[in-house]
Amino acid sequence: MKNWIYLFILISSVTFFSSCSDDDSAEKTKIEVNSPTEMQIYKPGDMVYVKYYLKDRVGIYQYNVEIYTDEDVSSYFTVKKEFGFDVLINEFTESFSSLIPLKGTNGQPLSDAVYNVKFTVLNNNNVITTFVRKFKIVTPQG
Repeated sequence: MKNWIYLFILISSVTFFSSCSDDDSAEKTKIEVNSPTEMQIYKPGDMVYVKYYLKDRVGIYQYNVEIYTDEDVSSYFTVKKEFGFDVLINEFTESFSSLIPLKGTNGQPLSDAVYNVKFTVLNNNNVITTFVRKFKIVTPQG
């Protein structure tokens, strides 16, 4: 009978500790954005430098970066960059730049607005992580 109790305790312990192990499949990607800073102010004709660091223990499969505004303005611009990898990448630092145009998509001078730099990262376990950094465009007349 004593052996059965020890066996029960051993099986229970193994089951408990194996259920508490880290689950990589639900882990999100770490996203750090160094530039632009939160609510940094730019004007049309300025260059926005987007500098960031991505890290994921299970590996990054693909990601995209979008610059856009949610505001209802008459003249705006958008940028979308997509990146994918053929090899397993766990962490890296990257940057790109984008010129803020003088005129928006409708050919009119760009409107004052708050813009988003949105990161969407898909890791090798199909877990999606998003992060948004905001900056502001102010026109000289705005």
